[in-house]
Formats: sequence, structure tokens, C-alpha cells
Amino acid sequence: MLVKISTILPAKPELVCQEVQKTKLLHYVGSPLFKFIPLDQTPLPELWQTGEYIVDMKFFGVLSFGKQTIRIKPTPERERHHLHTMLDDGGGELIKTWRHLITIDQVSDEKTRYTDQVEVEAGVLTFFAWLFANVFFWHRQRRWQKLIRNHFNYQ
Repeated sequence: MLVKISTILPAKPELVCQEVQKTKLLHYVGSPLFKFIPLDQTPLPELWQTGEYIVDMKFFGVLSFGKQTIRIKPTPERERHHLHTMLDDGGGELIKTWRHLITIDQVSDEKTRYTDQVEVEAGVLTFFAWLFANVFFWHRQRRWQKLIRNHFNYQ
């Protein structure tokens, strides 16, 4: 099932492109709903790079959703018309397919369209994974707005 949610961010497109590459953004926009804890005893990189990262997703920092693979891949050619893209073609123990494409497009010099699009597959739990993705991306985009209001202060 597919989820696609967009928002207009009151920030320069170049700045949004820069921030989306930071792993601390994942921690910020996921908080307090989720914490992402690396399982291989190596911290996540400061900036996302092509590669595979294994994390434990913890709901409110306590209840484990199990092992999740964040798999950063090059963006498919058909999506390269956007100003910036990032693709996590991951999955995990509960949600087998989590193909998350982030796209960033310029609206004006001071406004940016930010879109989360994810394809989810979780067998008989797919509908619930779809519901979860809707709530999670709504939360993420709300946290983006807060981060911008706070001038990118990650505290």
C-alpha cells in the first residue's frame, strides 16, 4: 500500500536539502514517537550515505518494533526531476517492505515542498502498517515545521 504526504515548509529549498541528509533529523522528526537505536554498536553516520544501517525501532523509547534495515540507495532515474531526493529501500521484522522516497521541490526562494512517499508491505498486517505510516509521516512533517520555527535548533 502507498502513503504520500506533502507539506510546504517555510524554508529555503537548499537548506531543506542540506538538513534532510543529517541523521540527527531522523531522530528529531521521529521523537518522541520513535527512537532509532543502532544494533551493530556503531553510531549512524552524521550524514546519510548509500549503505545499510540496522536499527531497533522503539515506540516511545520502550516498546521494540524489532529490527529495521535502513537501506539508502541511489534514487531511480524517473524521480530525478526533483530538486533533491533520498530513497530508503528498507524493511524489517514487522514491516517487510518500507520503500520510503523523500522528494524536495522548490516552491519559491523561501518555500519548499517536502514529500514523504512510502510503499509498505507487511502481509496480513499491511493495512495497519499503512495506518502507522500515515500517522508517522504526519508527525514527521509536523516536527519539520517545529524545527524550522526553532531555526533548526535540534534541542
